[in-house]
Amino acid sequence: MVNREEIPLTQGLVWKQRAVRNFHCIRDSDCLVLIGGNERYPGGKYVEAGYAIARDIPVYNLGEFGNGMMCFATRVQTLEDLLKAIASN
Repeated sequence: MVNREEIPLTQGLVWKQRAVRNFHCIRDSDCLVLIGGNERYPGGKYVEAGYAIARDIPVYNLGEFGNGMMCFATRVQTLEDLLKAIASN
């Protein structure tokens, strides 16, 4: 885990700017596609998915569910299934 006190102020500002940009992009999107499975980078994707769910933006999880809250997402196994699910929404 990253200790926030060890993050230089400029790096912390960059992360905040990226987070704000990500939320604006999600807010302006028709859906969010989450690539599930690899937990090399845990956490952030679930924050973004939760934000989309709270805004009633459809969330499609391509691959494995990695978090219990993803029960609110539509699980798809292939790109073809994803495209069908998006088209039907």
